[in-house]
Amino acid sequence: MSGTNHHQRSESLSLYLALADDAFYIQLEQQIIASDRDGRQGMLHYYDYSIEMAQATGRLTVPADGADWGAALWSLPHEPHENQPVTAQQKAAYFTEYLGKSAYQHYQAVCESMAKLTEPFIDKTDWYLSIIAIAPEYQSRGLGKELMKPVLREADEAGVSTYLETFVPRNIRFYERLGYAVIRELYEPVLATHYHLLRRSAGG
Repeated sequence: MSGTNHHQRSESLSLYLALADDAFYIQLEQQIIASDRDGRQGMLHYYDYSIEMAQATGRLTVPADGADWGAALWSLPHEPHENQPVTAQQKAAYFTEYLGKSAYQHYQAVCESMAKLTEPFIDKTDWYLSIIAIAPEYQSRGLGKELMKPVLREADEAGVSTYLETFVPRNIRFYERLGYAVIRELYEPVLATHYHLLRRSAGG
């Protein structure tokens, strides 16, 4: 991928600052530091990768005016061989370099655990909001809704539901205003913390 040599995405810093109180990302950064890597730079590379994968295989929504105050990253269901910009081996090599081997293993363990916990409550055709974040100084202006609307409109037109997970309870009200409902509160054992699963039916 194009971000394998250095941090390139200006939106990544906004994501890093906005998600500073999220348990998933707090523990990932701690694992990066424990792997003798720079925690902040490792997270910026993580967001670089996430943004580029959303753009390549899902949906990426950024501010329409070209500003870099936030982004919404979506993952869409597809067959494993379709539109893969990097192989599993390349992904592992990238994360091992910038996050460290143990941090990458921690990340994989959490993702696998959450996937198993979430699977009974979603449909395989659902679209997944993996990340939405607004830089702190731009929050409370209704900008998050603007980032969400294009893909929600597309999902409605396609007749598919969408879902997301949040470790930050105060974010739930924001999602509810967009038509999401809490499906379950789940406990993730690797992080040893609870999170909420929310789903929105097609049409809101």
